[in-house]
Amino acid sequence: MYTLLIVDDEPNILEGIKRLLDWKSLGVGRIETARSSLEVMSNILDWRPDICLMDVCIGNDKGYEVINCLNNLGVRSNYVMMSGYDEFSYACEAIRCGALDYLLKPVEKKKLLEVVRKIIVEKLSDRFAPLINCLDKLVVEMRETNLMDGILELCRFQFITYKYISNIPVGDDAL
Repeated sequence: MYTLLIVDDEPNILEGIKRLLDWKSLGVGRIETARSSLEVMSNILDWRPDICLMDVCIGNDKGYEVINCLNNLGVRSNYVMMSGYDEFSYACEAIRCGALDYLLKPVEKKKLLEVVRKIIVEKLSDRFAPLINCLDKLVVEMRETNLMDGILELCRFQFITYKYISNIPVGDDAL
């Protein structure tokens, strides 16, 4: 299950986005919210969000500055900027800090769903593919050599791996 972080200084926006989509059906098991950049920085290592929806203006702070800070600290996520401002300079800053998309508020359900699905398919679904491929090859090899005890041990390992796979952090050093 994935973790979603929504960052906006407006409580109505936070609640609205939490209720906008059926997050569980998308594989999102935990939703965290933050109303300030300080709250984000204080909790980011505990939350480890797979997807982060970040407002451009969070009080006096800028969301893209928060993302730059997190990137510099090595905290990786899939960032999407949200803004009530249709300003080209904000969109440029979002791209520079590595945001994957830029959504205008009020956020449209269809557009948000499209962006989140794209992140899940392109960025999150394949993060464990090398591990799964390696395990699959090992299973075939063990079956061919009749190593039943090894297969049982591997099955236990696979079960544990799949059970806890969502707890592994997203980022360059995840594997």
